[in-house]
Amino acid sequence: MKKLALLAIAGLLGACTSTAYQETPSEVRIAFGGGGLVYPIFDRYDAWEDQGKKIVIDGQVISADAFAAFGADNACYTENAVFSPHAASHLGLVRSQEYTEMVAARLPAELKEWFEHHHSYNDWIGFANVSFDLLVDIWPEGACADDPYAARDAWVAKQRQREAERAFC
Repeated sequence: MKKLALLAIAGLLGACTSTAYQETPSEVRIAFGGGGLVYPIFDRYDAWEDQGKKIVIDGQVISADAFAAFGADNACYTENAVFSPHAASHLGLVRSQEYTEMVAARLPAELKEWFEHHHSYNDWIGFANVSFDLLVDIWPEGACADDPYAARDAWVAKQRQREAERAFC
């Protein structure tokens, strides 16, 4: 009975998180995604994608929101984005290799590879915090082209700086 009560509480807590966003006819701007149950979150992002809306990641996305947002074909990220994935679990109690692989498969190849080699791939309690600078290093193509901070230009500048530093040494 005690185990059943714990499972019910874990399920309710997982369903209580939400995604904070602003929606226009052409885009959905994600300010925060706290994760939760995988299928309802994936369904939400898939519906936006089916409507042809651009998904602009403009804040932290955690857990299922991280995989759904960064895995959308029409997604891009701004300087405020934080990618926070972690291993999937059954109601937050037991890690699931099968579901971890399933959610990771949605990611762009570069983010998927990074995630598979990060400790968060095996950690279902904590999560990674990949901010803009590291995102630009891992997946520069995902930066929003119309980002006022010109993410792609920042990445090019960073690469040129690294090359100059190497030449100096």
